[in-house]
Amino acid sequence: MATVGGVCNKYSSALSRFVKPAQIKIGHGFLGSIVFVFAAMTICVGINQTWMDEKEAEFKLGTMLALALCSFYVVTKSIKTALTRAVSMSKK
Repeated sequence: MATVGGVCNKYSSALSRFVKPAQIKIGHGFLGSIVFVFAAMTICVGINQTWMDEKEAEFKLGTMLALALCSFYVVTKSIKTALTRAVSMSKK
């Protein structure tokens, strides 16, 4: 769904008869955020598997914390942009 949204986003001027380009960008931003969160969760689950020794537990924790912080930053930035577009679109 996010990939289809990206293609629609790229050619939003051709689709403007059916959907406003801002609506496509908002939908693509939200779907991309959801996909990003699932991907980050998948990486965390993979890191948390027992393929590392218990001696490297701090490395696991640090890696997952860094991933969580980066993901939080990326997702909040994306959602903030999508909400800003939605608010500006609703005012028109």
